[in-house]
Amino acid sequence: TAPCYLISYLRDTDVSTNTNRNQRDETRLRATHHKTAPRPATVLITTKDRRDLLRNAIRSVLMQSVAVDILVVDDGSSDGTSDMVRQEFPEVTLVRNLQANGIIKARNVAAEMVSTPVLFTLDDDAEFGGETTVQRALAALDHPRVGVVTLPLIDHVDGTSRLRGDSKRANQDDFPVSRAFLGGANALKLDLFRMLGGYGGQGRQGEESGYALRLLDHGYVVRFADTEPVDHYPVRSTRNLREIAFFHAQNTVLYAWEYVPASRLPLQLAASTINTLKLGLTRKMLGAAIHGLLSGAALVVRGKTHRSPVGVPAYRLSRSLTAEGELPFSRVQQTLPQSIRPATSHVSSASK
Repeated sequence: TAPCYLISYLRDTDVSTNTNRNQRDETRLRATHHKTAPRPATVLITTKDRRDLLRNAIRSVLMQSVAVDILVVDDGSSDGTSDMVRQEFPEVTLVRNLQANGIIKARNVAAEMVSTPVLFTLDDDAEFGGETTVQRALAALDHPRVGVVTLPLIDHVDGTSRLRGDSKRANQDDFPVSRAFLGGANALKLDLFRMLGGYGGQGRQGEESGYALRLLDHGYVVRFADTEPVDHYPVRSTRNLREIAFFHAQNTVLYAWEYVPASRLPLQLAASTINTLKLGLTRKMLGAAIHGLLSGAALVVRGKTHRSPVGVPAYRLSRSLTAEGELPFSRVQQTLPQSIRPATSHVSSASK
């Protein structure tokens, strides 16, 4: 169970929290004017062997107009990441795994350690693009039907830039709803996250799709945020790309098995398998895609994952969102369950 896992996790970690604020540099002073007020959110950064990129990510959080808690999970780094955090950012809460546990497990366990009502997730190779990102995202999250806010993000790769997760209508009252959200650039309500059991699956990526589908099934949505884009500087390598292709394919199988209604499961599995193989062939990663599909099937056969299918209305709505890219909330609301478990308000005066 989650509590037992948390106990065993903490036995193998080195937790370091230092609240000495007298050694802040000029950058950190930008975020201290609210330090006596309760923090509205925690920013979680999971990292491994990306010390210099992590430094920039933390600095971007400390520059925010709203002061937040920062939790860094060092998932088995060997490049001095933990030492850097202790020495340069004493106000940051640090959890150090002696061995890598994987990003999904790390995020689930970290969520149990957080006391704020909102949890932001930021990749270690990303940076908040402006000083009001947290403030504006909190405002977008303060809606009774919104469970997650996805932040716009710009991938900076090989001299090119590509914008993802953006909507030109994000600031309208009838806000656009997204099918999923970016795992490394989002804000979520922690009470809902815990109520739904956190992220599921056995893979290392793609957890956001399953969680977004479960949100729909419980009457909540993912919305776009009208914030400055997060700047993302992914480190690419042939091995890294093959791992991405493998886990994408594996999670294609796991997503269908765990969440798709029985009446839709055969067609979903067939279509997603064909699409995954086509994508692998196009990207010259066919071997990794096949390996991932077989790995996902093996996990199902061995009983390493279980079925928790959503209702047909939620599944249909998710498929519509996939086809359209986004839908206005007024249209989505018509198919959401009428009775939802109330979630507490998360907007502080700082976000208004």
